[in-house]
Amino acid sequence: MKKILTIILIIALIAVTGCQVKEENTINVEGNSEITVDPDEAEVWAGFSVVKLTAEDAQNEANKVINAMINGLKAAGIPENDMETEQLSLYEERRWEEGKSTVVGWRASQTLKIKTTDLTKVGQIVDIAVNNGANQINNINFGLSEEKGS
Repeated sequence: MKKILTIILIIALIAVTGCQVKEENTINVEGNSEITVDPDEAEVWAGFSVVKLTAEDAQNEANKVINAMINGLKAAGIPENDMETEQLSLYEERRWEEGKSTVVGWRASQTLKIKTTDLTKVGQIVDIAVNNGANQINNINFGLSEEKGS
């Protein structure tokens, strides 16, 4: 009798738990990878910003400096197609004093992005930009060219 009760108990337990066999075709993969490579190109953002009484004077001064930078870089062997205007703005500059806004003049700003694959020229690019009037070095970025990054 004890044996029959044990068998009934086992059958009931199997019925309650709902024994099922599932077949799944699943592959789980997990991974992590890290690679270190040397950069093969650099980008330098150099610019000029000035405030003058008129918008025309401010823009003319900014153009003069950016053109001098471009000419200096070309003379150093940087191709013109490796230079591009990244930012250009012209707006009225105001100053707040004693709760009042007064016009100071017009601010003209230009930023030139210079690319090079010769990483030894980065310092020279900065020097040429500053020596030709740049008053802003906004960023220097070392990275991978599209060919190497792919």
